[in-house]
Amino acid sequence: ESHDPFSARTTIDTPLGKRVIYRLDALSGFGDAVELRFVNNSRLEDLRCSGSGSNGVRLTRGDGNLLTACSASSVGEDCFFLEESDGNTLSMCSSSKGGDKGIRLSGSGGECDGNILSGCSVSGSDSDGILLNGASGRCDGNILRGCSVSNAGGAGVLLEGCDGTTLQGCNISHSDSFGISLVGGAGNILLGNIVRRAGARGIVLAQARSCRVEANHVSGVIAGGTSYGIYLTTDSGERNLVIKNSCAGQDDNFYLDVNDTNGPEVNATGTLPTGVAAHPWANFSH
Repeated sequence: ESHDPFSARTTIDTPLGKRVIYRLDALSGFGDAVELRFVNNSRLEDLRCSGSGSNGVRLTRGDGNLLTACSASSVGEDCFFLEESDGNTLSMCSSSKGGDKGIRLSGSGGECDGNILSGCSVSGSDSDGILLNGASGRCDGNILRGCSVSNAGGAGVLLEGCDGTTLQGCNISHSDSFGISLVGGAGNILLGNIVRRAGARGIVLAQARSCRVEANHVSGVIAGGTSYGIYLTTDSGERNLVIKNSCAGQDDNFYLDVNDTNGPEVNATGTLPTGVAAHPWANFSH
């Protein structure tokens, strides 16, 4: 282990001869607090960083790494940024007060596929809470499971141009924009998520294809105009499946497109009758 007094960083040789580079402090306010480049199959555990002028933890072109119980806060850009990196896991990591995103995955002209975010928490990011960006490059086959996002300045979770992504069992609340937004992409799954108090719409699909939106609950959307629970734009694409969801408290709980498939919308109060309300794929509106 060696110390570089000019950059305030420490470098550690890994078994493969690569280097894990991290900044011990970020008092100068410049650069990333933790930077990993071309590092594979390494583990970072219980790392704490705050106050950097750029990103908290940045992983570039690194595969198969595990970041567990790490935290980043009060940074100038993203708290966690994975760029052109495949097969990594962020487990029980926390992000707060990101100057841009809480957690960002980006293909950046390459690919950022097969990563897992599990049990992570994001709060108070200036922009989107979690962004998966496949608009430039590829960002496919990622899994977000059991994560929480609160008080995002943009969308709670934004998937842009992603294919085959699963967002399951996540809790998104008090985002200034949409709770969950899918823009483009195909074959994504939104399953069993809770969206509360979004600032515009709860769940939105725009130009998305062959996605499955199942067993999610949206409530209390706050909007300047009409509030929507689950909203599929008229250009949302086609062959999306919307089933078993429940929405409560919006002006229009379900705004769906005729080119998609959905279970019947049930608006009954009191004891549910038989018939349509007993349909196994029904969507419930309260």
